Amino acid sequence: MKTLDYFFSCALILFFICGIAAARGEQTAANGFDLTPLPYVLDQNGLPFSARANAKALWGISKRGSGYHAEIPANWNGDLLVFLPGGGEICNPQNGAGCQLKVEDPPIRDHLLEKGIAWLSLSYSDKRMVPKVKMLDVLDVLDSFHAQYPQRKGHVFLFGLSAGGATTQVGVELFPQRFDGAVAGCGGDMSVGFGNFYNISLAAMAVVAPSRPPVADFLKRMQVPVDLPTYMSQIAPQIIGGLGPKFPQDNNSAGNALRAIVRNLSGGERPLFDTGFDKMVVPAISAFMGIQMVVDAGPRSFIDNSNVQYRFESQPDQPLTQMERAFNSTIPRFVCDPAVCNSVALKPDQTDHLGGFYRLTGHLQRPLITLHAIGEMISWLSTGQQYADLVEQSGASKFLVQRAIRDVNHCGFTVDEQSQAFDDLVQWVKQNRRPAGDDIRNTKVVAAPNFGCAFTRGAHADDTQYAQVCRQ
Repeated sequence: MKTLDYFFSCALILFFICGIAAARGEQTAANGFDLTPLPYVLDQNGLPFSARANAKALWGISKRGSGYHAEIPANWNGDLLVFLPGGGEICNPQNGAGCQLKVEDPPIRDHLLEKGIAWLSLSYSDKRMVPKVKMLDVLDVLDSFHAQYPQRKGHVFLFGLSAGGATTQVGVELFPQRFDGAVAGCGGDMSVGFGNFYNISLAAMAVVAPSRPPVADFLKRMQVPVDLPTYMSQIAPQIIGGLGPKFPQDNNSAGNALRAIVRNLSGGERPLFDTGFDKMVVPAISAFMGIQMVVDAGPRSFIDNSNVQYRFESQPDQPLTQMERAFNSTIPRFVCDPAVCNSVALKPDQTDHLGGFYRLTGHLQRPLITLHAIGEMISWLSTGQQYADLVEQSGASKFLVQRAIRDVNHCGFTVDEQSQAFDDLVQWVKQNRRPAGDDIRNTKVVAAPNFGCAFTRGAHADDTQYAQVCRQ
């Protein structure tokens, strides 16, 4: 997976497009609001691609304007995997930056072909972080494929990573009649995920506010969406300077408090948390909130931290301490605007571009395997824990299997790890054999040194303990 240079490319063009948000309309509808049209352009010259040996390549453009690739092996068994890539970019109409749409093929392409399984991937028609719109593109591209193979008989699977993982979860909840099962990597509820980006910065501002008056003033008057130019150019550097002389390697008491807060919010005590925190906390504070530019919410709030408890002394099952209560009172609270965050289902023939996020409900009717990199700071382990709670509340836990991978990078799953998850999904669907997973909500399991060993295939770059704890 591409890292921050791609995932947060919107921040690089921030100062050119601040006027876009101000110009967005306020028209709302029962199911959300219309996306402001942006001139995304499909790279049609990049559509043709070469098939592997003993396979056939297809490409084209769907009615909604999404480009797609498909590859059918000569020994096709009728099954189809639909791959949903991640990433998010806002198109800058002034200079065309971020406006080009390209198709990204699945990392497990060769594995699929060896199994006799066809695959389909798409560019989307809009690269903003709107899972509902992306899901409409998926259905449109899938219809285009079915029109070319009307006699196809087999299963249809979804497989998505990052924003594609979030869209996969939306798709498997809303359209169980179209898909037989799914694998979602580093996905989750996007409103929750974006709220986590804000939680890092809100907590960081609050811990340094006593010693940094400009930060304290900014925190007191902060709104969502945030004043990004001021935050990124003036406030973020002061925050980082207030956390320690060489934060995060050398922390002061504020830096230590922030580490404890983020540990608790992101999934609890676990292997690789500190490694991931040290690697990503500075860019998280500096740039993560910049991703708001790929959310077409206008002046509406797209996060909800109304019930978040920022803890640095107590555990989640304990009352807040007096100091924590005082600290929490300094953090502004926001609720996601109902026009932005809702659980209104899309209709398959819906063509309007509704903005905002579909809130996941946990109502599963088809098998879903989720993958989580335990130390990463973009898609937190806690998003998987919270989704498991939703699925349990809906009485659908039999349809969910979750796996922990020992990595600190966003979607840092190897091809072998992804392939195993897909193979296990296929077996689950075809033979009704529910595969094994990790109990990612069990605090003792998560805190154990060997957490994540079961489904990690070989040491990842930042896991220095793998040989010691996973090979015993």
